[in-house]
Amino acid sequence: MMQESELEQQIKNCLTQIDKVFPIQTIINQQVTTNFIRDYHTYSSWGYKYLHSREGSLHLAMNYEGYFTPQGFYEQTRLIHELLSNYSTYTQILELGSGNGFNTIDLAQKNPQRHFTGLDLTPSSLQTARKKSSHLSNVNFKEGDFQSLPFAENSFDVVFEIEALSHANNPEKALSEAYRVLRPNGLLIAIDGFRYPHFDQLPASIQQASQLVEITMAVQQGVKLHEWIQMAKNIGFTVDSTIDYSSFVVPNLIRFRNMAREYFYPTWRGKLLNWLLPAHLSKNAVAGLLIGYTVQAQAQGYFQVILQKK
Repeated sequence: MMQESELEQQIKNCLTQIDKVFPIQTIINQQVTTNFIRDYHTYSSWGYKYLHSREGSLHLAMNYEGYFTPQGFYEQTRLIHELLSNYSTYTQILELGSGNGFNTIDLAQKNPQRHFTGLDLTPSSLQTARKKSSHLSNVNFKEGDFQSLPFAENSFDVVFEIEALSHANNPEKALSEAYRVLRPNGLLIAIDGFRYPHFDQLPASIQQASQLVEITMAVQQGVKLHEWIQMAKNIGFTVDSTIDYSSFVVPNLIRFRNMAREYFYPTWRGKLLNWLLPAHLSKNAVAGLLIGYTVQAQAQGYFQVILQKK
């Protein structure tokens, strides 16, 4: 691992190069609204399909071997499937931010005795999900906002999300809604990115890099893990477990960095691609270049948190 001073210099070099292609202050001033998030996923879909994951995943791969393989895209659903095996009576499952259905469909195929509902904001993603799941009788997809769930109280045994709740403009409201629709003893499984508790003590360049990662991935501002957990406790959840999986997404982040370097170097190429590509798609390169460094600096991490409604 590089010394912190060397890591900080790497980040500063990246920020300088990014500013030549995308004015940094313009990105920081961006307001991430619901429409922004919807547009982000609509216009980034090409990049996700052809550059990120031909398997259809919208989330990070988790690779325990220390190098990237596409099989890592299925690790999150494997973890959830393994957890569900301990709760045979839990039959109604909801995914928040289901996207194109990758996670919900994989779990529904492995658990034909359970019923799965996927909720997402983006009509084009829902259209894809419904088409992919047309052969399954235990799946349905619904358009909606997880900060205002279109379901009655006590509707689900399990609510899960993979890199979705980080997009909430009101994290407390999103947690309250998940709590409301869960049945007593129901589970909320969150696999997502959070800031580390010491984020505010990090050098300004690392904080700025983290902020750029968040905004260009349609997150207004990351939440510190311990603050998010406290919100959940205040609402009524108990914490079953918390696991830091950050090191296992690093191979995917290094892959992102290598692809992003092709975007930014030389500068003229980035400027040309900016002109050719939709803004939401092109700005993914900002996150791609920086996120490996911000995770290495322990500004941002990747966690699984399991909460229970008592």
